Amino acid sequence: MDTPPLDAYAAWFEALAPELARPLAQALMQLFPGDLLTPTLMVTDPTDGFLPRIRRLASTPYKELGIASTLASLTDVVLTERGEGEGSNQTGAMLEVLDTAQKLTLTGDGDSMDEALATWVAEQKLRHPLLAKQWSKAEETWRPLREGPLSTEALLRYKRSRMLGV
Repeated sequence: MDTPPLDAYAAWFEALAPELARPLAQALMQLFPGDLLTPTLMVTDPTDGFLPRIRRLASTPYKELGIASTLASLTDVVLTERGEGEGSNQTGAMLEVLDTAQKLTLTGDGDSMDEALATWVAEQKLRHPLLAKQWSKAEETWRPLREGPLSTEALLRYKRSRMLGV
């Protein structure tokens, strides 16, 4: 029997670094039709209860197929946007903004706000390229999952096995 698609997705998602899992969960909640993945209470971390909410939606083999297919497609969109192509363009644009911010004349009076801003800009200039590389790595680990347990063929095999009890 094939790996249950939501189990495969959950294992991949749980292996993501928190700095990737949080924005991915947030993006999926925004992209997913309706408010089905949105938590009922205000939570500070979008990953809190995220996978259990997904599992609750998969109440029948057909719904499981629909949820897995939707998650796979939406995850493709998010990873493509943040990966090498579009993501590197966004990282480049952000680095330009940070360079400009760093060149701006600060008050020069040793204001703690100036120092905090300068520190933040420097941290962001280091963080953005590293984050882009992490997204690229996540996309690399995603491909085998998408071509394996979350491929159309595997999803249909899994649904048939669930429907037939095999």
